[in-house]
Amino acid sequence: MIGRKGDKPEKQQKPVREPNKPKVKADKNAGTGMTLAPRREGGIPVGQAPRATLMPPEVGVRKRVATVRRRAILAVLLAIAIAVVGTVGAFAYAATRTVQLAGAEAETLTILQKQQEFSDVRSADITRGVLEDAQRYATSTEILWMPTIIDKLYAIVPEGVLLGAYSLEGSTPVAAFAEPTVPLHAPRMASANLTVRAADLAAVEAWVERMPEVDGIVDAYLTDATREEEFGEYELHIAVYIDERALSYRFDPDAAEVADAADDAPEESEGEPLQPEAPETPSDDEENTL
Repeated sequence: MIGRKGDKPEKQQKPVREPNKPKVKADKNAGTGMTLAPRREGGIPVGQAPRATLMPPEVGVRKRVATVRRRAILAVLLAIAIAVVGTVGAFAYAATRTVQLAGAEAETLTILQKQQEFSDVRSADITRGVLEDAQRYATSTEILWMPTIIDKLYAIVPEGVLLGAYSLEGSTPVAAFAEPTVPLHAPRMASANLTVRAADLAAVEAWVERMPEVDGIVDAYLTDATREEEFGEYELHIAVYIDERALSYRFDPDAAEVADAADDAPEESEGEPLQPEAPETPSDDEENTL
């Protein structure tokens, strides 16, 4: 500055030197998100504010114990709350189910009381079922002889053959028919013994051979023949054997359907026997090779 004349020049104040500060090197990692630990010089950390804890260590321990105690109490209270909610829910569910059970029992009792009004009808229905079962059982071996066997035999009887007396024998639900003793005889469940008169024995034999064509007849045999010289005729006895195809099933429609299905099923035809293949004859080239 330029002062006036007569003024004393102002003394320039010397800059006050700050105490020597430790030189800190520039951080090369500045701006990269990385920090460096404070540098130590002579055992004194540099770059940190000085701190001092004057409280005794028991105070810190007491604070930590109090924190742990609070957390434990909260956990216990939470567990108690969950248990209380679960117990209340279980009691509520049990009460609901009890009410529903009581309602169902009351409804069942009402239905039973109403059923008592129709006890006679139920008894009659049960009796009817028992009678139907007994009827099916009693007629399980029934054969309608006239329409099933006798009339069909009359239909194929040859001329000159007179059918006389006949006797019928069958099985019952409690007693089965006698099984054949000859191994080649087919199983049977009833029989009819016929007595016929004829002048031509061959005609009777032809008739006996045609009897198995009748549905229900499995076998027929000419048991004996006696010639009566006075009349010039033969008196013959024929045994006709019946199988289960002749059963009527009058009171068992389900069994009748099964029997009809079995009759309608095609029989398995026996295949022709396989003929052995003739050995192949070698060709001329093969013979030459050999």
